[in-house]
Order: sequence, then structure tokens, then C-alpha cells
Amino acid sequence: MLTTIDVVNELMSMSELELFFRKSFDALEPGRRLVFDMLTLRGLGEYLGKSEEILDISDRIFMTVQNRFSYDTMSLRQHFTIYYRNSLENEWERHIAAITLRSYPHAGVVRLLEKVGFTVRGSYTSGLQEFDPRDDVDGHVLVVALKPE
Repeated sequence: MLTTIDVVNELMSMSELELFFRKSFDALEPGRRLVFDMLTLRGLGEYLGKSEEILDISDRIFMTVQNRFSYDTMSLRQHFTIYYRNSLENEWERHIAAITLRSYPHAGVVRLLEKVGFTVRGSYTSGLQEFDPRDDVDGHVLVVALKPE
């Protein structure tokens, strides 16, 4: 089972994270793997935490993204303002959306995986080097967990 694009960061509590791991464990056949990536605390706080971006997606769509990181809650609030040009009337429409991403300590994630029955086979950087939480250079971790036979 593969989950990407930081889906795990959209879970808002350790109990939601544990439920996700339990449901994944139950869905997998023995010998199969759960593979997921997540933004680390460094990834959320340092790389995204205070950034603002303007994304020019096409001649009809562009959006702004404002990121605000909270060290207290280990979460990042992303505010999106999306501008869309209506092709029939050629007028711009504005839409607003927001999401919250949460970071979890790597050791806590490993413990939860083991608690539900997984064996963690490895944690890797985006360059597929072994992940060391004390030397988190790119703010991302890829985790591979095995459901034992």
C-alpha cells in the first residue's frame, strides 16, 4: 500500500495516525508493505513555515499560498486564494481554502507502527539514503513498514 504527497501530515492527532496504521494493517495481506512519506518538523517549520508563493498555473488559474507554522502545535496552516477566470464571461472569480498539516516525531511514528503490528523495514530521505532524525537535511522522510507473515 502506497500513500504519497504527505497524506499522513493531514491527520491531526496521534490517535488518527494510529487509526490509519491499524486500518492499513488490517487491509494488507501478510508479507505486504505500507509505504508512506511525510514532512518532518523541519520540513514544515523551516522550509514551508513562513513562505508565501504565487503559483501561475495557467492563463485561467493562479493562486497564492500563505504558510504559517506553529511550533506549539507542530502544525502548518496553509491559506490558499485561488483565482479562476470564467471562460464564458471572462471574469475572475476568487475562492479561498485552507488546510492544516501536522508533523510527528519520527520515533513516535515508528512506535505507533510497531504497536499495531508492523515491522519497520527502513526510513529514508528523499534521496533514498537512510534517514537520521538528528540530521534531517531535506525535511521529508519515506517510511517502509512490513506486515509480518
